[in-house]
Amino acid sequence: MAGAGLFFLGGDIINSGSDDKKSDTANSAATDTGDEPEGATDGSPKTPSSGSPSSEAPAAGADGMVDPSNLPGLLESAATLSEDLDANLTPTGPVQSEPFTGVQIMPSNCAGALLPGIDYVYKTANYTGFAGEILTDDATSTKVIQSVISFSSETEATRFFNDQYTSWRACHYTEVTISGGGQHDVMKIGMSSESDGVASNLIYPGNKPAGSAGGCEHAMSPHNNVIVDVRICTPKGTMTLGQGLTEDIGKKITGKR
Repeated sequence: MAGAGLFFLGGDIINSGSDDKKSDTANSAATDTGDEPEGATDGSPKTPSSGSPSSEAPAAGADGMVDPSNLPGLLESAATLSEDLDANLTPTGPVQSEPFTGVQIMPSNCAGALLPGIDYVYKTANYTGFAGEILTDDATSTKVIQSVISFSSETEATRFFNDQYTSWRACHYTEVTISGGGQHDVMKIGMSSESDGVASNLIYPGNKPAGSAGGCEHAMSPHNNVIVDVRICTPKGTMTLGQGLTEDIGKKITGKR
């Protein structure tokens, strides 16, 4: 897709790793899908790869806490995602251990509602561990961003979730401009809702009305001391796809959806 779909369903080039300058501009990297961070690292600190997500994720410890070193194993596998989404998804790079960067988002207060795992939100979140990955299938214009972020306690994770959901609600029907690599796109954020501990919203190209087929669903939920923060974009429509992924990952932590 060109123009309005550039940052939505196409390939992306967004950085991983957080930079020391917290502003409306995340590290400047090329962006193909200007709304999603990728595994490229130009200008930002390179983040070590944590390896590929395992199909057998570690369970929470006896105290219910997930150790930061176990976060990569919580991410859903490319094979499972491909089967669920009827696509052939491939990771754009290694699993990242720092929040995604690489795009400028305006208004910046809506960055968290638009993108999972973004440095705008997590740079100051006092998290203890991060694992994130982007997967794409250009043939079907499908993209998944998945991230899991650990905090020092369940209380801290729940507080973060509540604060973020409040900020999402302040961005209802807001048009957001995303720029990077000399390209830009405009998206509109729809209504946010929360059900059974999962917050979600729909995001669609700025030139399409709410309810149109195609676009993205962003979903976030707390599970013990971990925040699951994901987004799925497809041209077919994404109702509940993001929510389903948060529940699948959450089951790896708590044993139940």
